[in-house]
Amino acid sequence: MTEQLTTQMKREIQQKLIGKDETVELLWISLLAEGHVLLDDLPGTGKSELASAFAAAIGATSGRIQGTSDVTPADITGFDYFNKQTGAFTFRPGPVFHHVLLADEINRASPRAQAGLLEAMAEKQVTVEGTTHALTDPFFVIATQNPVDVQQGTFKLPQAQLDRFMMKLPMKTLRFDEKRAMLEQHRGPVRPVTAVTSMEEIRTLRDKVRHVEVHEDVETYLLQLIEATGTVEETLFEASPRAAVALLRAAQARALIQDRRYVKPEDIVMLAEPVLAHRLILNSRAVLTTDPKDVVQHALDSLSVPAD
Repeated sequence: MTEQLTTQMKREIQQKLIGKDETVELLWISLLAEGHVLLDDLPGTGKSELASAFAAAIGATSGRIQGTSDVTPADITGFDYFNKQTGAFTFRPGPVFHHVLLADEINRASPRAQAGLLEAMAEKQVTVEGTTHALTDPFFVIATQNPVDVQQGTFKLPQAQLDRFMMKLPMKTLRFDEKRAMLEQHRGPVRPVTAVTSMEEIRTLRDKVRHVEVHEDVETYLLQLIEATGTVEETLFEASPRAAVALLRAAQARALIQDRRYVKPEDIVMLAEPVLAHRLILNSRAVLTTDPKDVVQHALDSLSVPAD
């Protein structure tokens, strides 16, 4: 049943974006696993359009932050203003008070503004002038950044911020036939994306994720993988405990959307790179020469995969 829903979602988003099925599936997994996603790719690859289409496909309200150097935390969380009619201060909610928040070009926002998202992403709440405000449920951040022009008006995301993203995803490169289909799609009006699910159904599915069975052998394999990321010479530390939990939750969500009641080792293998690579801290010598994805692959290759 959930697998059919995933297929419907991909089909809807294909009305607007061609060749993004794999990325859509990983967004869906992250949402059900209660995580957030960082889309990292070149300009013009459809990152913002994908976030918008995904929000429409799940029937979510959506807000947007455009990363610029003058964005403040209040622009993200909201602020108190003096209401002349009531003679008291009133809270005006910011764009985080939506089910899906697009933080576009997040690395162009200042570190102070980026920090305004930390509480929201980690605790699903914001604190303004000493008052805590709960966010909508679910709350899902899709942030984007470009891997080019990193020295021109950008601020590198600190490790603590990167660790809040369950996955870091590139946009799949289109094949020639997919590029042709894209051009044909945009010759005329593009049909709007319609919702295939609801917030209530998403909350139900999210609860089911936590009940997906994880065999002790699969759990051991996951923990061995985490430790293996710290045994290669390129890394300073192994992936964090938060990374281990994120990989577990993502694997459970992948099993659920494939209508399985248990996690397979292949779930861990397939999700290891998008969940772990951006969390690894490389040493000063390796940071310029080594792709963290290769470190994750090396860790996978060093282990024997348990039987299903």
